[in-house]
Amino acid sequence: MDGMTLHEAIHTLRAVRRFKPDPVDDDLIQEMIEAATRAGSGSNRQPWRFIVVKDPEVRARLGALFEGDASASGASARTPWAEVPVLIVVCSDTPPGEHVMGPLAHAASVLPAVQNLLLMARALGIGTVVTTRWHTHMAECRAILGLPDTAEIHAVVPAGWPLDRFGPTTRRPVEEVTFRDRWGDRWSSQP
Repeated sequence: MDGMTLHEAIHTLRAVRRFKPDPVDDDLIQEMIEAATRAGSGSNRQPWRFIVVKDPEVRARLGALFEGDASASGASARTPWAEVPVLIVVCSDTPPGEHVMGPLAHAASVLPAVQNLLLMARALGIGTVVTTRWHTHMAECRAILGLPDTAEIHAVVPAGWPLDRFGPTTRRPVEEVTFRDRWGDRWSSQP
């Protein structure tokens, strides 16, 4: 994907839930995480931590939680975690004694890192999707991943070579989702 502009990456980044079985090289994962760590964070705390899960047994244990929820709700698990080449678990860490600003402050610092990771993956031709279903099984996920009490999971990002193609995304126009000065006053680029 040499030469891809940021504009192209943003406008063709979409959720990828079907992956080829081919492994993702550690150097590419390193590039994705390097991009993530370039995001801004509150007071430059850089609370993000990343767990790269390639072990098929660990992916299967996490997947059993995710896929169990999907089947119980009648939905299909479109991303079988046991078959995804890599899961990147994005966490935050607040060491004992450090001022805790709360989960919202940590999320505000970590979520830009997630977006950077997704954009770099897109630029490299790697498909990703942000998942949150694990949240209903936080205790089990913490145990499987060996998280200390000071760490919180913010996102699990399945990543791999996509079976589907990237392409332009369809989104609502800016004018439909933006207001000027107060809720309800429609935005227009021409005030």
